[in-house]
Amino acid sequence: MIDFNTPTLLWGLLGLAIPILIHFWHQKQGKRLDWAATQWLSEKNLQQARGIRLDNIWLLVLRLAIVLLLCLALAKPLWNTLQTSSSFSKIHLIESNTLVTNNFRFEIEEALKKGEPCFWIENSPTELKDLSEQPKEATKASVLQNALVELGKKYPKQSVELYVVNQQSLTNLPVIYHPTPLNLHAIPDSTRQHQAKVWQVDGQKNVGINPEGQLGIVTANNPEIVQKGALKVWISTSESAQKTLKASLKAIEEVYQLPIQLLDKDRKEQAQLVCTSQLPQVLNPEVLYLIPESDKYSQKSLASNVIEWSNSMNPQTDDAVFEGKFPAWLLEKILDFQGIKAENNTISNRQLKALFKEQKLVKPLETEWFTAVLITLLVLLLSLERWLAIHRNA
Repeated sequence: MIDFNTPTLLWGLLGLAIPILIHFWHQKQGKRLDWAATQWLSEKNLQQARGIRLDNIWLLVLRLAIVLLLCLALAKPLWNTLQTSSSFSKIHLIESNTLVTNNFRFEIEEALKKGEPCFWIENSPTELKDLSEQPKEATKASVLQNALVELGKKYPKQSVELYVVNQQSLTNLPVIYHPTPLNLHAIPDSTRQHQAKVWQVDGQKNVGINPEGQLGIVTANNPEIVQKGALKVWISTSESAQKTLKASLKAIEEVYQLPIQLLDKDRKEQAQLVCTSQLPQVLNPEVLYLIPESDKYSQKSLASNVIEWSNSMNPQTDDAVFEGKFPAWLLEKILDFQGIKAENNTISNRQLKALFKEQKLVKPLETEWFTAVLITLLVLLLSLERWLAIHRNA
């Protein structure tokens, strides 16, 4: 069976009318020859020809064939030799998860009664005979992709009914391709509950990541308070870096209403964020350290509680600081260190559907061979058409 990668280019076949129109128009263009002996010709030989005459018919056929082959080559034909003789129209691919099997038990059992193949999502999908026997392989985006490809090779004409848990891990791949039509049945994972981590402000307001994924007031019950009151900061850097840091911390405090307290040297042991170009010999795991890239203790910068800024924090030489991107970057690092981040395990239905894209399975060698044959024929016909046109002066 032949499919096309860009079937819209087949509209170019309408161009077959162009050689035909040019052919007949060219035939009607008479050439006047001044010849004195015309008067001696008999009158019967001067009768006008009526009707349509197909002169140079083979030249016209060649030109039509060239247009046809050109359109086919541009449409990128896909020669698909995968065949099947199954009597059913769809197959079922199921995630090995009790939440899925319990929620879609009726649909799966009905499919088994009808004799429609049911498979667990695995790298090499195994056919499901009994819901009580579930494999323990975790469903990852890459595993789902492999399962869809394997089933597409075996059942190229059957649609797939996919049963999965709506979870964030599916977006580990930017796109999940399925070679045959797919109907998605997804259920949100309500069993994975997480405790919200918040920054408590003024002893009342809890600031964290809200359900919309934005930093704001969180009203969750029994949140985990990871920061209470003002964030204590000690700065020991160059003068230009100090100005940038103080301005950025002030912006964070004003925009997000997060209290920040700058400490002097005598109270630096109380700091929760230390901005310094000289790291101490022993790092406190409960303190976040910010250092410039040129710090001599580069090996210590590999620690999870040490972050680096790529430049000197001078707005005259650092484009990111000049454009005001540094405060957002610094706040993101502070919240990440404290564990205040989005814990949403699901994605929207619209995002989930957009994640899947249909793409036909083809055999690459056969596709390349078929395209090469088309191009070779096109070149041969074009050469023959030019030779014939010059030879017949048409």
